[in-house]
Amino acid sequence: MIIPALRVEQVTVEGPASVADNAEERGYEGENRNTVHMEERTPVLSDKGKSWWIPVTCLVAAMVLTLVIAGCTSTQATAKTGDTVRVFYAVGFPDGTVFETNENKTPLEFTIGSGQVIPGFNNAVIGLEAGQSRTVTIPAEQAYGLVKPEFINDLDSAAVIANVQALENAGMIREVSYPGMDPAFEYQRSDGSVGYLKFSNITETTITVDENHPLAGKELVFTIRLAEIVPKS
Repeated sequence: MIIPALRVEQVTVEGPASVADNAEERGYEGENRNTVHMEERTPVLSDKGKSWWIPVTCLVAAMVLTLVIAGCTSTQATAKTGDTVRVFYAVGFPDGTVFETNENKTPLEFTIGSGQVIPGFNNAVIGLEAGQSRTVTIPAEQAYGLVKPEFINDLDSAAVIANVQALENAGMIREVSYPGMDPAFEYQRSDGSVGYLKFSNITETTITVDENHPLAGKELVFTIRLAEIVPKS
């Protein structure tokens, strides 16, 4: 906040006859007849018989400056590493297509720096105050990573079909889709982590299986609003 310079000037009040009469009673003459000097109205203290006077405008200016400084030093907490936060977000592609949001739903809760969310999202929350929003474009490297060719392989068709069938029977696989992209499948591995499958070039003998995240290699645009910083217990 920029504090404006405060001009302290001598204040004069001119006009009504009552003021003029009062001036005459005090012994003012000539040009000073209709002028009341505010600086002679406010005694502050007396030292060895001498009265010290401070202009009223100086007192007012000091009070205003105190309030301005108090306002500048009042700050709201900002999100930092280690804080648990709750956020609302919307995510889409650079062309403006939004494919997911939790607005008007339950906010996403996570601890900054814990690795619970993608790096770009984590970093975008840092520095926000409760109620603030930020829109950021996150490159693939800070989102779901680049496409890894080693995750794309031609596998035996019978084995792939058998594995997918087993996941379906256990209720551990579901289809996921994004605008303008082929469907993919999200499944739960035996260690509890999440994996992805995308199929192409399907023949009787082989199927090309892509295990990259469906959004790998994609630049994403997030609008993030910090709902609150969860108080530490």
